[in-house]
Amino acid sequence: MATEGPNGEAPGGDRTGRRRFRRACLAGVAVAAAIELTLVLGGGGVTRADAFGNFYEIQARALLDGDLAVPEDSLKFEGFVIDGRTYLYFGPLPAVARMPLVALADESLDGQLTGPSMLAAWAVLGWATSALLWRVRGVVRGDEPVSRAEAASAGLLVAGLLGGSVVLFLSGRPIVYHEAELWGMALGVASAWGAVGLVDAPTRRRVVVAGLLATATTLTRSSVGLGATAAVGVVAIVLVRRWWRSRSAAPRGAGALAAGAVLATVVALGAGVGVNLAKFHTPFGIPIEAQVFTEQDQRRQAMLAANDGRYFRLAFVPTTALQYLRPDGIGFRATFPFFEIPDRLPTLVGDLVFDERNRTSSMPVSYPGWTALGLVGAVALGRRFRRPDRLLGTVGPVVVATSLGVAGILTIGYLGNRYLADLFPTLALLGAAGAAVTWHRLDHPHRATRGGRRRGAVVTLGLLTLFAVLANGAIGATNRHTTGSPARLRTWLALGEAVDARTFDSLAESVRRGTRLPKVGGAGDLFVTGDCDSLYWSDGTALADVKPTNWRRVEGTAATGFFRVEVRLDGLAPGDSVDLLEADGSTPNDRTVLRLEVIDEQHLRPVLDDPRVGLVGAVVEWASGTTYELELSADPALGLIELWRGDERLLVDFYDRPEARVGPAANDGSFPGEWRPRADDTSLCRSLLAEEG
Repeated sequence: MATEGPNGEAPGGDRTGRRRFRRACLAGVAVAAAIELTLVLGGGGVTRADAFGNFYEIQARALLDGDLAVPEDSLKFEGFVIDGRTYLYFGPLPAVARMPLVALADESLDGQLTGPSMLAAWAVLGWATSALLWRVRGVVRGDEPVSRAEAASAGLLVAGLLGGSVVLFLSGRPIVYHEAELWGMALGVASAWGAVGLVDAPTRRRVVVAGLLATATTLTRSSVGLGATAAVGVVAIVLVRRWWRSRSAAPRGAGALAAGAVLATVVALGAGVGVNLAKFHTPFGIPIEAQVFTEQDQRRQAMLAANDGRYFRLAFVPTTALQYLRPDGIGFRATFPFFEIPDRLPTLVGDLVFDERNRTSSMPVSYPGWTALGLVGAVALGRRFRRPDRLLGTVGPVVVATSLGVAGILTIGYLGNRYLADLFPTLALLGAAGAAVTWHRLDHPHRATRGGRRRGAVVTLGLLTLFAVLANGAIGATNRHTTGSPARLRTWLALGEAVDARTFDSLAESVRRGTRLPKVGGAGDLFVTGDCDSLYWSDGTALADVKPTNWRRVEGTAATGFFRVEVRLDGLAPGDSVDLLEADGSTPNDRTVLRLEVIDEQHLRPVLDDPRVGLVGAVVEWASGTTYELELSADPALGLIELWRGDERLLVDFYDRPEARVGPAANDGSFPGEWRPRADDTSLCRSLLAEEG
């Protein structure tokens, strides 16, 4: 039976030590899972759909047809048009994983698979991080005992990552961008684990695992995949050198293992290059000038002109590095939820033109415990350059290689909070090394005061984790609730008002009034038009030509084009259509109609008919004889027309008509079911104005 030391140490090399470490990590995962599920389930559910959440289903359907190209206009402005064919620039692996489900299901599942996929990535990230911590610990400490304090610190690191980092921001909105980031983050950490294991104790199994993980990362998130592939490549070089230097006395099979690592690198690199060539006719990078967004957005065009047509430049690094590394990447408000991404835009270093400089947090805020230990790990590796040891020879090459994945994010002319995920695989290696080195010193048997120092280390890490959970939880919850339906946004703001009434009572200070909605609002601003005709909330993001405003409607009335109705459709037959909304333009032939087109008794799709631009929405489930609550917003002040069913946005497009008519009268009195308008609800607006008064 394994014994424990006086300070609760469990042997590190046997099952007892590993079991204690694993249980602590599982406890961290459990705590984080409670936070993650509260965020996801309380913000529209796991299968909540988003307008930008169905791209992988579209790609999967194209792959089932034997083609990488997707239907024209299916990706909105995110598509890349090459030789008249439209491509998705995200890696294909998440789409490949969807192919079995897409083959068996209809289009009504489109967008609903993003949330479950992100939860799967979350779970993989938890496993990979725990495994990396243990593997690097073994490199540094070998069979040294695992103390309760060290195990607790590992659990806190895992909890702080999964339940208090940029992971919560990504989970806040189930869209293709966030899914790609979260899977890239998870696979990037797993690839680092595979590379460290391969260089430490190479086996055929580890060669295969490291190669597969690097390939998967490359086919998911190319920037992180570049670092993962480079890590396997560097390990291959190390193994080849080891074999060559002692080939006469090398263990049997050492040369084959080195050759296998080289092959794994070639496969991972070739997979990424092959897909890029097939889509963009170039081995690396993306032809940004071929994106639909570039063709539509004058700001993007001006940015490229100012940078000699380049979207990636070393000159961008001072600006991006400053923002992602600064310690003050958090903002504080006197209103709920009190923490936020800072209001200020990232500081511009030099005379440069960026595509977008969005409000962004930073690594010390997103990963405070990991950042602190990452600094320790960086210092430890730096010292090993003077006195090389196993840590430098094993973890050092992988750290250097994975940092190549960071280069793509630092050299891009775009700043966004989601890119913090790409930085984590390198930080994870440094943080794991820092944790192992720290506890090696704190657990040293000759330290007379080690008990107090160990408790202090755990308390410090616990406080950093608590801050991470509170700050990033607030950011994630805000993102989750303010990117859903108007009803969910209203519920979130109403909660804020209720909390504010019992705390600082300052929410009313964010409210402005006027007859005309300003084009741009600051983060968290509220604006009222008329006598509570409409209440708007601003997320404070920068605008582009394809994004006419940064305001969102919270409440409204028919006077401003906002309608809440309960609709039941009976006797649906394929080919039938029902008009929901119509608006006239300046000429008799200039008319916009939003209608529902019936596919069968269980499915239909929304369609927007407009002489300037038409839009066909995704297929949605709609049972004949079932009553659904719809929200229709046709607001020229926002420049958008939207159709919502609960938390599901069925359609969104540009809109500039002065007024709209909604109701069964548009169907010549032959409405096939029941139409019940719901009364306008502007109670939140009136409550805010009452506080202001």
